[in-house]
Amino acid sequence: MRRLIHILAAVFLLAAGCLSSVEASENNFTFKKFLNDRQWGYEVVDDPTGLAPVDPIERFELRAGDCSVTPLYDDCGTGAERTEMAQMRRPRGPVSATEWYRWHLYFPKDYPDIYPARARHGQFLQHADAHPAWVLEVGSTGAFWLGSAFDHEQRYFPLIDENQLKAQWHEIVLRIDWSSSQGRLDAWVDGEQKTAYRGPTCSSCRVFFSYGIQRSNLTRYREHYPGRELPVQVVFISPPEMGLTDPGWIPIETVPVEKVEPIIIPPTLIPTSTDRSNGDATATDSADTSTRDPELEGSRNQ
Repeated sequence: MRRLIHILAAVFLLAAGCLSSVEASENNFTFKKFLNDRQWGYEVVDDPTGLAPVDPIERFELRAGDCSVTPLYDDCGTGAERTEMAQMRRPRGPVSATEWYRWHLYFPKDYPDIYPARARHGQFLQHADAHPAWVLEVGSTGAFWLGSAFDHEQRYFPLIDENQLKAQWHEIVLRIDWSSSQGRLDAWVDGEQKTAYRGPTCSSCRVFFSYGIQRSNLTRYREHYPGRELPVQVVFISPPEMGLTDPGWIPIETVPVEKVEPIIIPPTLIPTSTDRSNGDATATDSADTSTRDPELEGSRNQ
């Protein structure tokens, strides 16, 4: 009887068009620990700030040397470190649905900068090649931005200024239409629209979402700071909510597309000196070669 109920539920959702091209068995939007089995890496805790919109919340802690290996992802071999939660789905075909995501993010006042290493706190990974389609990252100046990584055209959207990032909760809302040609990505931070992008949003489009802390380009950090160990990083995140129809998280009024322009960095403007050919060039770290820090490169387009 239980099996029959599950089958009927899947048929109903497919008939309603909620699952698009992804099979019901692949639309698992629940999350599990991803590439980190350290005791300190992930905890569900009471909100230590007293200001979180939900309670309890999730605490992520990443220490030097925290890396793991799983099929497609060899963090230890590529010089990356990670503590993340990830969607359990691994689509066998392109996702073509409209998806909504909402979560809250808190950087402690003592959150350390690790540039020239890179610190990401959300990624839409493409299961086909383990490369990200979009990343949410803290840049060289401490600002938080959203960037594409699925092709050679760099797109960057600043989300939170460095002087506003720490010691306060931020609400992140994303609406994404997955498509290799005619997609859409809208982003709101604390109720203010920051992104109204139209165009391709993925290449293979076999996407799943992960969040927490993932850092790479660690060789560059060690070369820049010989003898210095990477600092411990801690962030707090509310469990993400996800929907396939408009959940009413943001007002109906949106910013016109032409008023929210990305910083686009053509590959010809990216100096070869930023190419990471330092031995970190497989799986996770090879994906990093497709994204640059907009705070360093963006000024070239002005």
